[in-house]
Amino acid sequence: MRNPLFLFLPPLDDDKIVFVGGDDGLDHVRREPVGVVAFAARGQKVVLVVPGRDVLLTRVEPPSGAKRRQLEKAVPFLLEDDLLNSVEQLHFALGRVGSDGLLSVAVVARKTMESWMAFVEQLDIQPYAMVCDTLLLPLTPGKWQVFLDDHVAWARMGENEGFMVERANLEIFLTLALKRSDPPERIRILDFSRDVQPGDWSGFALPVDWVVGHRDRIVEMVGGGLEAGGLNLLQGGYRSAGLFGGGWKQMRWSLMLLILWVVVRSAVGFVELGYLEKREAALKNQARTILTDVFPDMRVIVNPKGQMMQRLEEMKAKQGKSQKGGFMEWLTKVGMAARGEEGFLFSRVNYREGTLGIFVKSPDMGRLDKMLGTLTNQYGLRAVLRKADRGSDGVEGQIDIGAM
Repeated sequence: MRNPLFLFLPPLDDDKIVFVGGDDGLDHVRREPVGVVAFAARGQKVVLVVPGRDVLLTRVEPPSGAKRRQLEKAVPFLLEDDLLNSVEQLHFALGRVGSDGLLSVAVVARKTMESWMAFVEQLDIQPYAMVCDTLLLPLTPGKWQVFLDDHVAWARMGENEGFMVERANLEIFLTLALKRSDPPERIRILDFSRDVQPGDWSGFALPVDWVVGHRDRIVEMVGGGLEAGGLNLLQGGYRSAGLFGGGWKQMRWSLMLLILWVVVRSAVGFVELGYLEKREAALKNQARTILTDVFPDMRVIVNPKGQMMQRLEEMKAKQGKSQKGGFMEWLTKVGMAARGEEGFLFSRVNYREGTLGIFVKSPDMGRLDKMLGTLTNQYGLRAVLRKADRGSDGVEGQIDIGAM
């Protein structure tokens, strides 16, 4: 079987492009000017490889029974609160639903996608797929794979899970990732650096296999080929004609599919509209519930998001004028007091007349008393356990917090 040509973006500082595969095989990495690359890519099945630092790999619980097209519309808004930029500025590519019921999603800034696509268009290249370099690392059951060079680290934790960070920050990111509910049995680190001494991994609670990489890192990455079902970033408006071939024959099939889609779409349009309206109403009701839980004194709710932001701004303004802090400062101190304690679960909060109420569940009463003592003695807050109910799985109670 003919190998794909893996073309790594963006170009190097000297305007050369890294690529491997095609007629040269997967064990010969080339770094060539644009013209040479364009010639080498002719007639090849081109896979664009982009840096993991520009791609957020995450997972989300999809709405029950939602179809693929419905997911494409819903996923950006399901992730909206976890993203720094607005969904209009981002491109979302969907993967598959895993055995845990979560949908894999890759998020990239649209400006970044457009710059990559403009570059390959300049080379007159029709890419077959675009993948994140993090997902080129080997996928081994029960084992996380980590690649290192002198400055950068890549880590792959699952079929569509991983990250790319500076080497100096690798230990921090791995420590955070290991707090997940399904940690690996061991970690394999393949080190391609030449001038950096290996780190000390003895502090990890699971075995770490550190191996020296003798081949080129690019060769190791593409050695497994292009996995079936991988998360292809060329979706939606970025889907390439190269995915279907090209020419009039394919245009004819595309036109037939378009006509069929219009017919089917007309038939199911009202059903889909009804689903979206019900979903929108449910989300609005949920927002109203959260707003009244946090601010019980708010009776008239017209715009939940806008009213929540207005209240938060008012709290921030009051907090800036007071020496005793307020909602945001107290909430921050609660988080600091609970840091390092396992088993705490905060269900909801409310704020009324200068008192912050937090509903918390603790494995035992001792840990709850410890947190109360920390808030009082270390942070100077009045922390009172108003009520507590003991159960077989811990203690549930409400803590009232205010200024001393």
